[in-house]
Amino acid sequence: MTNETEKKTVEANPIVVAREVALDEFNRWAVAWDIHTELKTMTQEDRDSYESQRDAVVAGIMLGNATVSADGETITYRLKKPTASVSELTFAVPTGAAYMAMDAQKEGRNIAKMFEFMGAMSKQPGAMFSKLDGRDLKFCQGVVALFLGS
Repeated sequence: MTNETEKKTVEANPIVVAREVALDEFNRWAVAWDIHTELKTMTQEDRDSYESQRDAVVAGIMLGNATVSADGETITYRLKKPTASVSELTFAVPTGAAYMAMDAQKEGRNIAKMFEFMGAMSKQPGAMFSKLDGRDLKFCQGVVALFLGS
């Protein structure tokens, strides 16, 4: 990345929370959700996947779009591109209903299953996630993948 490109990126996406603070918030949330974070016990493939998902959530916190509740039980994300009906999503630890929602989809429809799981975690219809901007979807996928992978 050139200095000019870096400058435009920083101007377009101002960092409002230091990375160290965002990582602390992420870790507090991960502990509350019982997400496995111990890198040394992961395979390289699992570590790479975990770090990518973690970084998507940490970036949301750093940019001020994501906040962890005081008790760590929920994480709220303000959409960069709100839909007609949704401007923010609050994800909570899923119940068994979230897993059942995935079962409603046919075999091989993995994205639809993931959207149903996201919907159950955020009390939104799964189909709503198909309308999200890719940057917003990246954050949501990070939250879900971290939970399912732990």
